[in-house]
Amino acid sequence: MKLELNINIKKYIASKLSLSEFILLQCIYNKDYDEAKLIQGIEKINLKKLEDELWIKISGLLMEEIFPRQKMLDIFQSKDEQEISIWIESWLELFPKGVKSGGYYVRGNKEDCLKKMIKFLKIRKYTKQQIFQATQNYIDRKAKENYSYMMKAEYFIEKDGISALATEIDNLGEEEESDWTRNVV
Repeated sequence: MKLELNINIKKYIASKLSLSEFILLQCIYNKDYDEAKLIQGIEKINLKKLEDELWIKISGLLMEEIFPRQKMLDIFQSKDEQEISIWIESWLELFPKGVKSGGYYVRGNKEDCLKKMIKFLKIRKYTKQQIFQATQNYIDRKAKENYSYMMKAEYFIEKDGISALATEIDNLGEEEESDWTRNVV
């Protein structure tokens, strides 16, 4: 098992955590649960103390049932990730609530969409406005089709290396105003 971490020394010092606590929290944030279990097993870190100090929320006995609180996110999220996490819920609300396509709700869950949107914006340099406009265009088009074959929000961002969102953004302003039959000869 090889654990590689990048530690922001300024954030570590500001956190006032022990180095072991800081590394454990970073493993939990990164969902490196095997490493977190190893560190916990060696260091015997007081998880209840970290919960009392509002770093984590313990929901069960497993390491996978420990969730970050805002205090922890503020330490480990990049500025871009923090910004995306602020608006991702508004973006998700563009998707109609209660609508299913292919047996699945089209409005995805916040955590999956946040992860995919962060990854999406690391690769591509689109603006929030472009993302919202392209998404609204897609949803409006699907509404006219009674949401038939509409993608789940997280798959709209990216699925199997293909991004419908990127395609929509790249085609902003190219929408045909009239019926497609106009172009048939």
